[in-house]
Amino acid sequence: CNGTESAPVFIRSYTNDGTNFTGRMDVSGSYYFIDNINWNNMTDSTASLFRIAAGSSYSCLRNCEIAGTTSNNGGTFINGNNIVFENNVIRNTRWVDPIGTEATERHGIKVGDSASNNNIWILNNQLSRNNGDGVQLGTLATGEHNFIYVAGNTCFDNRQSAVWTKGGRDIFVVQNTNYNSSADDSSSNGHGFGGQYGTERHWIMFNKCYDSEGGVRIA
Repeated sequence: CNGTESAPVFIRSYTNDGTNFTGRMDVSGSYYFIDNINWNNMTDSTASLFRIAAGSSYSCLRNCEIAGTTSNNGGTFINGNNIVFENNVIRNTRWVDPIGTEATERHGIKVGDSASNNNIWILNNQLSRNNGDGVQLGTLATGEHNFIYVAGNTCFDNRQSAVWTKGGRDIFVVQNTNYNSSADDSSSNGHGFGGQYGTERHWIMFNKCYDSEGGVRIA
């Protein structure tokens, strides 16, 4: 997608209940909106169902639904800068019952480690029944992702945390709600919010967490 500030690209459904895609999507480029698209019951085991590729900028995914199955490899993956994820439903990412029967972590929204992954806004989404975190920011202790704002999201029935941060800097986790987080069989616990690997300037403020195995954890 190669839009401009004055003429962005729009990919959207013309029906009120959204257009259903039957395959995963990778997008790259600048100045584009993806709106009111559904990915339901995808079984792709090789990559996330929706991915914004490295180098993307000024991009938005909004009003979409992404629902996986027991075999898919992840919900969404973000690389790039000046990205907005807003008002989406992301659920059932490699979800398996009962607890402990699936060790593979798969998250609803995942942000990569690169320093070029910055100015990312994850707002007012619903994230549930993911076999990992609702939102996971970074992977490694050396992660340099920065200036990420996670706010107003509702997370429930996830196998790990609502929002978990690994490395990076200038991370804001504000006014999110989490309930019913329950541990998988990895080293994680079912906490609401937290992080590890010495995130610099990590702000966790005004969130709600209940009916989970913990509230806030810094490891």
